Amino acid sequence: MIDAIADATWRNPLFMLILFGAIWVVPGLIIRRYSEAKALKKKEELQISKIAKLYPKTEDKK
Repeated sequence: MIDAIADATWRNPLFMLILFGAIWVVPGLIIRRYSEAKALKKKEELQISKIAKLYPKTEDKK
């Protein structure tokens, strides 16, 4: 009985389409999310460094 259900599921074209689609799309979504976060962090760091150049900190000399 379990063999028949497993065989019917495995040979189902719709099931295979969804399975391979998920295997294809999910890693892409994870990589894209990581890349976007990395790019945003780099952009913020660049913005902070540019602002620091415009307004340099001066130390009081006594």
